[in-house]
Amino acid sequence: MIIGHTPIIKYLTDIIKTNNPAHGYLFYGPEHIGKTTTAKWFAKNLIAKDISRKMILKKYPDFYFIKPEIGKKNIAIKQIQNLREKIVKTPFYNSYKIAIIKPTEYFNSESSNAFLKILEEPPKKTVFILIANNIKSVLPTISSRTEIIKFALVKTDDIIQVLNKNFNSRQKKFIAGWAQGKIGLALNLNGNKIKSIIDEEKKLLQILKSAPDQKINFLAELPKNPKKWINYVSSLLRDILLAKLKLDPLITHQYLKTEFQKLANRHAFNKLTDMLQDLMDMPDNLKRNVNQPLLWQNLFLKI
Repeated sequence: MIIGHTPIIKYLTDIIKTNNPAHGYLFYGPEHIGKTTTAKWFAKNLIAKDISRKMILKKYPDFYFIKPEIGKKNIAIKQIQNLREKIVKTPFYNSYKIAIIKPTEYFNSESSNAFLKILEEPPKKTVFILIANNIKSVLPTISSRTEIIKFALVKTDDIIQVLNKNFNSRQKKFIAGWAQGKIGLALNLNGNKIKSIIDEEKKLLQILKSAPDQKINFLAELPKNPKKWINYVSSLLRDILLAKLKLDPLITHQYLKTEFQKLANRHAFNKLTDMLQDLMDMPDNLKRNVNQPLLWQNLFLKI
């Protein structure tokens, strides 16, 4: 089920009806907002123009999903070479050959050049759907040869409407606010995960409140999954900014409202927004092997 993105779904539906897709699409936008789900839906419906709708992508011989192999950081040139060998062959069902490649930022120089050669002269009835979180990380020579479709964050009300009925209205509001438009994160939560998030966020709030020397001590133990910290800290900073702007009803962590107000009173608006920008840039910096302890220290020592 696709939540939100109504204009995009309408546009892709028109393409399916006319049966005239482009050779390449680039779906980009923040993580966990439905880009891959939409890509699979688009692929399935393009295929279903020519074969039974009962055929699912896992059984369709001309569908390929390319991502970094387990334990590997990048998409390897061998994966692209294997893809090329397959797509040049005659399709089994005289339908489309479709490849979803995720995430496109994880091409290395060799694999990106190999894929560019395919994209420059794609075989007939071949559709490539590239998935990217940050379009700036995609080589211009690749993005310029695709139709670019930007995905936005999902509206809070749309997230609330599809959450599990086992959650009460207050819990749904918290989940939707915490997810910050990322529907994939919201749908993955349950009671135990929410408790774990709250416990972790309280620890991070303690770091934000502490003195500089204490911050460094706290940061002696870094997260194994930095993406979680990025999500958690950005959620807390968002609420501190809302407290700064006197928009208390919009605060997600209502039980921490007093703490947020204290931090909001102590720190300038531009420092808080600078921290949010640092968090947005952190995934790219980590990908470039920028020292992780230094990134977190620079972030937390700003306030």
